[in-house]
Amino acid sequence: MGVDDAVLDVDNAPVRVSQDYLEFREVRPNLWTIVPRPRGADNLPAAWGELYAVCPHCAARAPVGPRSAGGGGGGRAKRCTRCEQSFDVAWDEEYLRA
Repeated sequence: MGVDDAVLDVDNAPVRVSQDYLEFREVRPNLWTIVPRPRGADNLPAAWGELYAVCPHCAARAPVGPRSAGGGGGGRAKRCTRCEQSFDVAWDEEYLRA
């Protein structure tokens, strides 16, 4: 493990991640986070495609769904099937522009 690595608990399994890929915050986000599908993610439905969303309240994973028209500032509320709360989707994250 490198000095710049962090070990995350993901579904009760340790996952090593470079701290360069992490953003530390004082409070949880209030938008759905869009996540690129990891290589070898056999437990995610293939129909979800190359991106999926993570609920800011309960961390449930879900298909992304359609992108909001116009972009910017998140947008288009998405309801979580696990916690049943609705949040906008963070379509304006810088890493999605690459």
